[in-house]
Amino acid sequence: MAKTYLVDGMTCGGCSSSVTKAIEGLGSGVKVSIELESKKVISYVAEDAGEVLGFVSGGYERQGDYVYNGEIYALYVLKNYQRQGVGTKLVSTLAKQLNQFSIYSMLVRVLEHNPYRRFYEKVNGIYLRKHHMPFAGELLNVAAYGWIDSSLTYH
Repeated sequence: MAKTYLVDGMTCGGCSSSVTKAIEGLGSGVKVSIELESKKVISYVAEDAGEVLGFVSGGYERQGDYVYNGEIYALYVLKNYQRQGVGTKLVSTLAKQLNQFSIYSMLVRVLEHNPYRRFYEKVNGIYLRKHHMPFAGELLNVAAYGWIDSSLTYH
């Protein structure tokens, strides 16, 4: 993991836009995600010799789940680097950082028909439930996976 960014105390869209521009200006392929309500977002970018292989972004769970306090907001690994441990390393690194904020459980929501969603089972995520989430005026079928103890993702 080459770059780590924790954005804390952000309250307005203008501020988040300025910070995003500044951080993305540090290097090519850097991804920034800021979630204003919780005021904390953690993003990691996996690189090899300056080439971006993938990224993960997460923070506090955003929909008020009573069991799971953390959430993976986004995870992406380039196809040529899948099945090489990059995604696993990104998820476990995020989980370790969440633990630093006393967040010991986490979940992820993925589209039900996403062919890569079984990855979360391979990193010890438990299938929790299927539900519907509104997006762009439609209800999408979403599957949730969770870790009651996010240290189970560590390898």
